Amino acid sequence: MTRLLPALLAVLTLATACGDSRATTDPDPAPTQAPGGLAAGTLDARLVSGTLILRNTTAQVVSYRLFEAETITRALFPVCTIESCPTLRQGEEARVPLTNVVGWHPQAREVIVPFWRMIPGRDGQLIPSLPGETARATL
Repeated sequence: MTRLLPALLAVLTLATACGDSRATTDPDPAPTQAPGGLAAGTLDARLVSGTLILRNTTAQVVSYRLFEAETITRALFPVCTIESCPTLRQGEEARVPLTNVVGWHPQAREVIVPFWRMIPGRDGQLIPSLPGETARATL
């Protein structure tokens, strides 16, 4: 059993990270209006002229990782924390060169962006909410 535990944890991590990008923790899937006219509830991802553009429209800080679509099927990665991954506050946008995407190559056409909403923990520190969510951007 102890030999199976690392493999089981890896599978659960990938399953969590590869969830539906429209998934929310609210029972009502309709987005809510947040301050500044943002529709709370998602991390928008799009590819424009060799750049991945991410925009946080959730009500929380999000942390994220970037993978080329075929690479993520082979990647094992831990959940993001404030210290281990880039973050975006509500309404912030990041422009990321595709060369910064793990596994990106000239024939690649899709980026998978696993992300986690950061929520206050018992001690007030921001911690990732589980399960994670996934955004996708396609050329």
